[in-house]
Amino acid sequence: MTSSDLIWTFSCPTVDLTAGRVLELSSGNMPRKTTKGGEMSEEERLLQLQHRAQAEEEVARRKQETLTLYLQDKLQKEQRNTAVNLLKLNDSWRKILRQARDAELRKDLMVLQQTFERQLDELNFIIQRLVCDLQEAELQMVQVQQSHLQHVDFLWTQQDKRLKSVQQQWDSVLQDISSMSRSEKDRMLSGFEQQRTELNDEQLFAEGHGEDTLDDVENLYGETLALLQGVQEDMSVMKTDVKLRDRTPENLRALQLRRNRAKTLDEQISRNKQQMTTELRKITRLKDRATWLRQQLSSRKAEKVLIYQDQSATADRTNQKCHQLREQLAQDRRAARKKLTELSDRSGAVAKKLQAVISKGERVLHVAEMCRKLQNKQEVLTGQFEELQQHLNLALLRREHLRNHQTALSQENQQLELLLQQHSDVLHGPHAPLLVSPAPSTSVPAAADRCHNIIEAAHAVKHCL
Repeated sequence: MTSSDLIWTFSCPTVDLTAGRVLELSSGNMPRKTTKGGEMSEEERLLQLQHRAQAEEEVARRKQETLTLYLQDKLQKEQRNTAVNLLKLNDSWRKILRQARDAELRKDLMVLQQTFERQLDELNFIIQRLVCDLQEAELQMVQVQQSHLQHVDFLWTQQDKRLKSVQQQWDSVLQDISSMSRSEKDRMLSGFEQQRTELNDEQLFAEGHGEDTLDDVENLYGETLALLQGVQEDMSVMKTDVKLRDRTPENLRALQLRRNRAKTLDEQISRNKQQMTTELRKITRLKDRATWLRQQLSSRKAEKVLIYQDQSATADRTNQKCHQLREQLAQDRRAARKKLTELSDRSGAVAKKLQAVISKGERVLHVAEMCRKLQNKQEVLTGQFEELQQHLNLALLRREHLRNHQTALSQENQQLELLLQQHSDVLHGPHAPLLVSPAPSTSVPAAADRCHNIIEAAHAVKHCL
């Protein structure tokens, strides 16, 4: 049966029924009015034409509504059939997939169980090996720690010995410097005291001798002055006597004696003068000696002050040197402690690195084991993937065939719609014929009595493939 026959089958009874109803309506509602001569008037003819046009419009409208209802019913039935077929196809396809997947999962379960047992054995072996390695690493770490502690103790002992030796050297040098400074100070003090006593003795001697000489000189000077005065008086007396008296031989002798005495006195005076000059020279020399001694004493005092300053400066220098040496010792101790801490930190870092290397090795072993497992699993899954690929290709082919079938059905539906549209255009055109044939004896079966042939999509796919 073609599409045109289908359209005719479903459209003709409706058209006949509508046409019969229109005729009935026209015959019942519009009574014929005849004229006296048996002919219709112009007004009646116009009314008849108007009624006929209204009847045709009513018929066309009812026909369009009937066709629309029929097509909607047809579309709903096709949609229900398509949904039912899709559900059946999906159920059958899911059943097939469940069966295939059940078998595959059972196989996978067996394979996974075997692989799990094998992996468990391998992991037990790896754990035992890692436990042995860990015990060896702990033993090595204990040995390294013991050697490190021994090395640290040795360094501490060496440091203590060195500090003790440096302290002893420092004490000995300090004692030598202090003893040398004390001996030098005592020697200088003793020399200074000796020089001071000598200077005091010389000063006292010079002062006493100078006073004696000054007294002698003063006495001698007084005697000479007294003698000179006496001589002058005698000379004046003699001159007066000589002038007054006559010169007698006795007087001459006395005069000669006095002259001799005057000469002796002059000689004595000259000698006294010479002695005075010598004594004065001695006094000046003693004064010069005293001034020189005073200068020596002041210079000794200045030297003593300088020596005291030098001693204080040397003491300050020794103290500074002591402080510097103590600071150096403290710095050496800090440096030694820092080195020891760095050494301990390095040993801790080495232990951490060793632990990190051990953990890294464990991770590498674990990763290698996982890679090997994944490789084995991939090798196992390659065969299963080929079967799944075949099933997937088959499913894709079936889906493509169903799509092609759906496109063909949609094209056929479009053609049917076009034919229905053309037929409706012919029926509803301006020159459409008026159908007055009676209704057919056969009636359209009810929708409940209709049966639809449902073709399973799986069978269609089997026949197509």
